[in-house]
Amino acid sequence: MPMDRLSAAKLQSGETNKKPLEGRAPDIDVRGQQIQDPDVSPEGGVFTRRNVVLGGAALAAAGAAEATGLNPFTNFLGKPLGELDYHTKANEFKRILEQRYGIRLSMGPQQGQDRVLGDPMLLEKYRTVMEVIADELSKYPPEMLQKIGKDRVFEIRVIDNLYLKAPEDAVLPGVTKITGGNAQWHAKDGATRISLKANETERQLRRNIHHELNHIFSFEWQDQNARDRRWVRLNSETSRNPYVEVPEDVEPDTPTDDRRFLSLNASSKAEEDQAVCAEWMMTPLLHAEFLTRWRDEQDQDVKNALAAKYIETKNNYLNWSGGKIDDAFWQVIIKRGEEELTNRKKPQVSS
Repeated sequence: MPMDRLSAAKLQSGETNKKPLEGRAPDIDVRGQQIQDPDVSPEGGVFTRRNVVLGGAALAAAGAAEATGLNPFTNFLGKPLGELDYHTKANEFKRILEQRYGIRLSMGPQQGQDRVLGDPMLLEKYRTVMEVIADELSKYPPEMLQKIGKDRVFEIRVIDNLYLKAPEDAVLPGVTKITGGNAQWHAKDGATRISLKANETERQLRRNIHHELNHIFSFEWQDQNARDRRWVRLNSETSRNPYVEVPEDVEPDTPTDDRRFLSLNASSKAEEDQAVCAEWMMTPLLHAEFLTRWRDEQDQDVKNALAAKYIETKNNYLNWSGGKIDDAFWQVIIKRGEEELTNRKKPQVSS
C-alpha cells in the first residue's frame, strides 16, 4: 500500500523518518579496478522508500532561457581528483544519494537473482557514470521522482555487459539478450529498479536513463492496455495495429522505412514507441532531430503521427510532473538542441 505523502516543508528540508543507512557505499577494489556493491538485505525483507530530494532540477524549475550547471553534484565531485581522493569522493557521492536524496545507486549485478546479469563495473567508468546520472536525473523535479515506488526503494543499478536471461517458464527458457537498460517496476525484492549498461557510450547512457525512466513512469501512472490503444490511434486514424515484430538484438538507432517511428525499435510495440519518443525529447540534440523530421515530412499522415506523439509526450510529462515539465522546460531543451546542432555543423579547424 502506498504510504502517505510527507509534507512539502519536510521534503524541502530533506528531513527523513529513517535512520541513515550504514555501510551501503561501495568498497572500491583498487587492485582489481572493479566495483561491486555489497547487497545488504533490508530489515524484514521489505524495502522502504525514503525522501527523494534532487536539489538540481534546474531545467524543471527554470523558465530561465539559459539553463547551466544541470548537474547538482558537479561542484561536489570537483576536478581533478587524485586516485585516493577519487575513491573517497566516489564513496561519499553514493552516501549523499542514499542518505540525503533517497536514491540507491548500486554498481554491479544484484546478488541472489539470475534474471538481470552482467559484470562488475570498471573503476575507470565510475566517475563518468556518476556524472551522467546526476546530469540526467536533475532534469526532473524532485517530487516527480519521489512518487516512483512510494513505499518501496527506487534503485539505479549500473552493470558492465548487461544482459537479460529468460526465466524458466518463458517460451525459450535461459535464452540471454544483451541490452542497454532494463526497467523493473516491482522486482522480486520489492524494489523499483532501473539497470543500465555501464559500458555504453556516454551519449547512449544518457538516452537509456530517460528511456527506462519512461517505462517506470508508464507502469506507475498509466493503464497499460489503455496506453497501447491510444498509441495505436496516434499512429493512424484507423484501428489497425501499426506495430511489427523486430529482431531482439536491434540497435537503438536502427532506422525504419516507416517514418511514423523514430527508430525500428519504436515500431515494435506501444511501450517502446512511447519510451523512444521520451528519450529523444529529453535529449537536446535528438529533440532537434525530432522537430526537424516533423517539420520536413511531406506525407501528411506521417506528419500527423509525429505531431500527435510529440504532443502526447509533452502532455504526459506535464501531468506526471505536476505541471513542472512545462513549455518553459521544453524551450530550454529546444534551445540547447539547436546550439548543439549548430556546433556540429561548424567546420573543424585543424591546428
